[in-house]
Amino acid sequence: MLKGTKETPVEFTGKAGEYFGIWIVNLLLSIITLGIYSAWAKVRRKKYFYQNTLIDGVGFDYHASPIAILKGRIIAFVFFMAYIFSQHISPFLPTVFAFIILFLMPWLVIRTMTFNARNSSYRGLRFDFNGDMREAAIVFIGLPILIIFTLGLIVPYMVMRQSRYLIQNHKFGLTAFSMDAQAKDFYLIYGKALLLLLGIGAALSVAVTLTVDQNFLLNAVNDMRTVETFANFGIIIAAFFLFYFLIILGIGAYIQSRISNLVWNSTTLGNLSFHSHLRARDMLWLYLSNLLIIICSFGLLTPLAHVRMMRYRASRLNLTGETDFDRFIGDKKADVKATGAEMAEMFDLDITFG
Repeated sequence: MLKGTKETPVEFTGKAGEYFGIWIVNLLLSIITLGIYSAWAKVRRKKYFYQNTLIDGVGFDYHASPIAILKGRIIAFVFFMAYIFSQHISPFLPTVFAFIILFLMPWLVIRTMTFNARNSSYRGLRFDFNGDMREAAIVFIGLPILIIFTLGLIVPYMVMRQSRYLIQNHKFGLTAFSMDAQAKDFYLIYGKALLLLLGIGAALSVAVTLTVDQNFLLNAVNDMRTVETFANFGIIIAAFFLFYFLIILGIGAYIQSRISNLVWNSTTLGNLSFHSHLRARDMLWLYLSNLLIIICSFGLLTPLAHVRMMRYRASRLNLTGETDFDRFIGDKKADVKATGAEMAEMFDLDITFG
C-alpha cells in the first residue's frame, strides 16, 4: 500500500442481543408454520447483517421478496423429496438425480449469484452478476471431476478459477470487479498447509516413538479386564482424536484465512482495492470458542457465534482508495427467480468466495 493512500474500514455494528431477538422469532415462527415463514426469516436475517455492515457509515441493504424465496423453496423442496423417495422406486433413480444436479450446477451457480447480487445494494445502487454458462460448466463441473485423475493436485488451480469466476462476473452498478491473483499464489498456500500438516504428523510420530513403550498398546489391550485400564485407554484414544480434530481445524483455519486474504487483496473495483488481513490463530480461536458456545448453550447462543465471526471478518477488511461512490452508475435490472438459489441451499451447495 502506498504511503498516504486512504484506507476506509468495513464496520459491523450488529449486536448479539439484537440478533438473538430476530433469530429466536425466526426459529419459532418457522417451526409453527412448518417452514413457510423461513422465507421471511431469511430476508430478516440478511437485512440485519447487510444493514449493520457499514462503509463510510452507510450500510448495505437486501431487497429480496420473501414470496419469491418461498416459491423457489417449494420447487427446490419438491425436487429434493423426489430425490429422497426415488430410491424406493428404483436403485438407479438416485444416481439419475445426482447427475441431474451435476448437470444443473452451472445454472445453479449463475442463478444463485445473480439473485443475491441483484437483491443487494449499497447507497441505493444494485450489484449484478453476469457469468457465462460455458465457463461455469468448466470451473464447477470439469475441474472438480479432474480432482480424481490428478490425485488432488488440481485443487489450488480449481479454487483460483472458481474464485476468479465469482469475483470478475460481479458488478457494482455498471463497474465490474477484477481479480489478478495467479494459480501459483494458491498453490503456495496449499503447499504450506500440506508441509505444516506433514511436519506436525512427523513431530507427533517422533514424540510417540520416544515416549511410549513399544509394548504399551499390546499390554493395554491384554489388561482390558480391569475397568481402570479400560478407562485410561479410552482417555488416550479420546485425546488422540481431539488432537487430530484440532490439527484439522487449525489447517482449515490457515487455508481459509490465507485464501480469503489472497482473494480480497487481489480484487479491485474501479480505482478501489481491498485489504484483508485475517489471521489463522484468530480464526481457529473463533471456530473453537463458537463451537463451545453453541454446544454449552444447546444452540441458544448461535446468534452470538454468528455475530462474533461477522464482526471479526469485517474488522479485518479495509477499502483502499477514495471512496467516492457517486461516480458509480447503474441501470435497471430484471428480477431473477429464487429457484436456483434455493435449490443450491437445499442441496447444501457452498457457492461463496472470500
